[in-house]
Amino acid sequence: MSDIHVEVVYALAQEQRLVELVLSDGATVTDALSRIAESAEFADLELNDAAVGIYGRVIKDRAQRLNEGDRLEIYRPLSVDPMTARRLRASRKEV
Repeated sequence: MSDIHVEVVYALAQEQRLVELVLSDGATVTDALSRIAESAEFADLELNDAAVGIYGRVIKDRAQRLNEGDRLEIYRPLSVDPMTARRLRASRKEV
């Protein structure tokens, strides 16, 4: 069985955390998240509830297999609803 290389990323406002993993061929999103949960860089994240995606496409099924070169993204929760943010920006422009 061969190995695959994937990146796991989490972006904050001021920094980006990136870890490159070598996993067994056939590894899943769950496998990658389990591996990085042990990492100090990701220890402060609640990975069980975090939304994740591969190259910007949200993944609902964490049993999805990863492919060589995939970029697994961990999404942070929104601080403001996008519709509310648009309304706030529009109201500032009207003044």
